[in-house]
Amino acid sequence: MKRILYSALVLLSCAFVAQGQQKPLLWNMERLYSVKTDETYSRTKNGYEWQAKSFLDAPDVVVTDKPAKFVNDTRYYVSMGTYWWPDPKNPGGPYIRKDGIVNPETRDYDAPKLTMMMRRVKAFAVAFYLTGDLAYKDAMLSQLRAWFLDPVTGMLPSFQYAQIHPGANGNIGNAAGLIDAYAFNDVLDAIRLVNSESSIDRKTMDGLKKWFGDFATWMMESYIGRAESYATNNHGIAYDVILANIAAFTGRKDVLARLTGDFRWMRLESQIMPDGSQPLELSRTRSYHYVLYNLVHIVDWCLLQESLGAKYYQDNKDLIDSAFLWVEPYVGHPEAWKWEENMSQWDAEDKVFKTEIQRIRRLKPKKNKTFDFNKYGVDYYETIATLLK
Repeated sequence: MKRILYSALVLLSCAFVAQGQQKPLLWNMERLYSVKTDETYSRTKNGYEWQAKSFLDAPDVVVTDKPAKFVNDTRYYVSMGTYWWPDPKNPGGPYIRKDGIVNPETRDYDAPKLTMMMRRVKAFAVAFYLTGDLAYKDAMLSQLRAWFLDPVTGMLPSFQYAQIHPGANGNIGNAAGLIDAYAFNDVLDAIRLVNSESSIDRKTMDGLKKWFGDFATWMMESYIGRAESYATNNHGIAYDVILANIAAFTGRKDVLARLTGDFRWMRLESQIMPDGSQPLELSRTRSYHYVLYNLVHIVDWCLLQESLGAKYYQDNKDLIDSAFLWVEPYVGHPEAWKWEENMSQWDAEDKVFKTEIQRIRRLKPKKNKTFDFNKYGVDYYETIATLLK
């Protein structure tokens, strides 16, 4: 029976691969098309183009733009553990963890550059789609080549030094550092969007597929990558979303089939309790934030599957809905939250919940009366940040 199921998943993933190379998988193309064609949203369109124009005057972001600290080859991506700080009791010794408190030293490494690279690629791709101006396509390809393909500045396809804890483990990275690669989801959809409108030259596309294929191999075969694949909290789900998205882009139907077959028991059933709670996220010092953060990853997984032709949400809505229903009573009611939460902007976190409810709406839940979608309406056009949700 398992062999039959696996074979069916492999066959289905063949269709997945074809679609995964042709169109964005996570971005809301229906909304993006309405902004492109409906004058009602001209302000949003102009705002996005203004952002892209502001990036045109800046140089390409490269991973090598840093001193060779911790690495001999600056083509390695290097970031520091977000919540790790110098130990006041042991100056100069290994850093210690302060969960939920961000060390500003993280800005001195490559994580901000990775985010900026992603923002540039994303802005150029959307601006090209909205306007047809080839200057944006050229700028996007220049940025992609500089970050991924250039033999001098191109990043090595490895996260061996992601989220290091200075002074510990020989300053090698940690499994949790793979969460930084979540930015690649937007990069992949940007590539798909531009390529679907105007074919990217074969040399660049082949180079990008090889780079991401090599990175996927590193994720699956390196000690750090394997360790992250066993993560039992939001990191495990994020790992699967990243790897599945790359597998769709590079044509690894076997990887897609394996991830899809294992996802319910390995991710959903192990992380979401029968009452809908998420104990591992509730144990954090920013518990409300991380409960919602994991829901974002779950919806991303479902949208990825939906775009590839599967009905993952509909087939697993019992568990997924229970997680949303569990947290729903706390939206707008921070005083009722019984777990530790050391942030002050509860309204900002509430908006994450409301946005994810609307993203569930994209999954075409026929006869789904679980949620009052109108109750959690979000004005997606108020900022360009929510345009692609």
